[in-house]
Amino acid sequence: MSIHYNCTTHTTNSPNVGTEGPTPTLTRSMRVLRKKDLAKKLSCSESTIDNRLNPSSRWHDETFPRPVPLGAGGSRSSAKGWIEYVIDEWLESRMENFRRM
Repeated sequence: MSIHYNCTTHTTNSPNVGTEGPTPTLTRSMRVLRKKDLAKKLSCSESTIDNRLNPSSRWHDETFPRPVPLGAGGSRSSAKGWIEYVIDEWLESRMENFRRM
């Protein structure tokens, strides 16, 4: 599985900043990804996502981010999605673990 990661940065000028100039700030995308979009971002199938979430699957990954309910019914709602920055942080942690090997 190949991992794709896009990181967006922007700079801000703050009155408390000294002569160093603008301070780069990492932006966190609050965009909600549905399963189809998440599969595309991770370059995997939707069933792979289901297997990572299913504790009885042999491919279960307890570190894989859980979806959040999107509907008014809370956890009973069938509409679920993943917050993009949570997925990005999970990918970063996977890359860090890979680098330590």
